[in-house]
Amino acid sequence: MIVGANKDHFIDYKHVGREINMLKNVRSLTFRLFTDKEDAQNHCNVGNGKLVIDEILNWCVK
Repeated sequence: MIVGANKDHFIDYKHVGREINMLKNVRSLTFRLFTDKEDAQNHCNVGNGKLVIDEILNWCVK
């Protein structure tokens, strides 16, 4: 799972495509972009950490 934030001031989410293309041997891949509408748009999704943790935990139990 790769998570991003649409207004991250350190990592531009638009670079995720390159990162995904470098992952040649993955069996599955999920990309989740958090946004300002969810109050999770900043680096490390500051503002709505619970949402992010819940998403990661739900992904892990799939």
